[in-house]
Amino acid sequence: MIETLPETVEPPAGAEIEADGAVVSGVELLTLTVTTGRRVVAKVEFHAGELFPRVGFVVTNLELPSRAVVRFYNKRGTAEQWIKEGKQAVNWTRLSCHRFRGNEVRLWLSVIAYNLGNLWRRLALPWG
Repeated sequence: MIETLPETVEPPAGAEIEADGAVVSGVELLTLTVTTGRRVVAKVEFHAGELFPRVGFVVTNLELPSRAVVRFYNKRGTAEQWIKEGKQAVNWTRLSCHRFRGNEVRLWLSVIAYNLGNLWRRLALPWG
């Protein structure tokens, strides 16, 4: 017997859905170490036109509500993407000064140069 799959999967009845279509829930997790407990926070995103929801998990020891944990880790991921872009585009890996202040100045100069280059590129190139 062959069953047809539905067009989309609906969120569970009574679930609180965020503006981006996400349902967030937290579950306590028993770990092998007695001194520190961990919690698994699941984020399930329901997108229009997609058959299956997107599911993500975070294991954390933060004692925040589940939605706050997801927001925190989303912001952390965004910051890590900025760092990755800086390492690839501006060559932040070359911090050859021996003092923190010297490396800070070098980073600021490279960030300013990168942003000026982007500004000039956007102003000079046609809107194609």
